[in-house]
Amino acid sequence: MARVLLLAAGVNALVAPPTQQRPRSALRAAVSKADVMKCLGREYRSFFAPLEDEYYSSSVTFDDPLNSLSGLKAYRNNVDMLAGRTLFGGLLFSDAAINLHDVRELDDGRLQTRWTLRVCFSALPW
Repeated sequence: MARVLLLAAGVNALVAPPTQQRPRSALRAAVSKADVMKCLGREYRSFFAPLEDEYYSSSVTFDDPLNSLSGLKAYRNNVDMLAGRTLFGGLLFSDAAINLHDVRELDDGRLQTRWTLRVCFSALPW
């Protein structure tokens, strides 16, 4: 029997740091904060399928009450696990969804997202 786990958290995901050059693609040179905010909306609605990595710095950071991650690979692995797209995640989680409440720019140029995660966690005994 699956149980639903709800997690509400504030996340500071550093997307395209304003002080660094982004040589990975031509898109990075022309992308605006508004474009990144739209990308985050698409990704949260689809639970990052696909994760549009061309919008992210390779040093993206993610912090919530349960996790602190650094780097695009770690971020992608975490999202894929929660979505059940990895072996471990497929055993533990199903029906994952994210409700995006807000995306805003902070005074220091970072983008902050506020969201609620809903996931069925089958390892809980009750």
